[in-house]
This record gives sequence, C-alpha cells and structure tokens, in this order.
Amino acid sequence: MVSVLCEDVLAFDVQYLEPITDTWLDSWDSSQSSSTYTFNRLPLQVRIRLTLKGGEGDRPIKLATKVMLGIQSPLSFALPKNQLQQILSQQARGIK
Repeated sequence: MVSVLCEDVLAFDVQYLEPITDTWLDSWDSSQSSSTYTFNRLPLQVRIRLTLKGGEGDRPIKLATKVMLGIQSPLSFALPKNQLQQILSQQARGIK
C-alpha cells in the first residue's frame, strides 16, 4: 500500500546545522569516523524546504521550517555490535 503525503512537489530539501562551525550541511552521517564534525553526534537543527506547484498565478508555493533536535548523541542500541564497541572505546579514550 502506498500513501501519498503530498502531491505536486517541485523540490524537497533537507539541511543539517553543524553547531561547531555554525554551517548548514547537505548531508549528515553520524556513523562515519572519518567525519570530524558529525561522527557520533547529531545536528543542532534540521532545516526543511518544500516547494509545491499550484500557487496563485502558477507561481510555486514555498514552505520552510527549522527543527531543533532534542538530543545531541545518536541512539546506539541499533548499531552493529562491533561499531558500538568502537564508539565506546573512542569515548573512553576521550576521542569525539
């Protein structure tokens, strides 16, 4: 079964606020240790932009919002065991 949430979508954009550099990023991956800023952390905010067709005079309808996240560390109960052990080991050594 398919449920349509919204029709006539022209654009859907999500960006993530990195709190250390105060920069909006186009992607976020908390699981990659090669990422200095995002590893084992969540963004401070998420910005969502939606553009729909069908506005007055055939102009697009633009909607935007920012959502503050209530947690800063990702939940670890769903991580593979070896990855969770790596994260805990790095935290114990003081590596962020």
